[in-house]
Amino acid sequence: MATKTDKRTYQETREQFYRSLDRLQVDRVDLLQMHNLSDVVQREIAMGPGGALEFLVEARHK
Repeated sequence: MATKTDKRTYQETREQFYRSLDRLQVDRVDLLQMHNLSDVVQREIAMGPGGALEFLVEARHK
């Protein structure tokens, strides 16, 4: 099972992730893709402190 996010911040990614789980009617996914990281600024936000990657790493360990 997979889903994707176009969000860049921790909080936005978290909210979208849990909405996706609800819509899919599952409690976990095997793959979550960060979609459309098209420029350096987008990547820096997503990969930096408080970014999407921080949430994804945290969620992986739950």
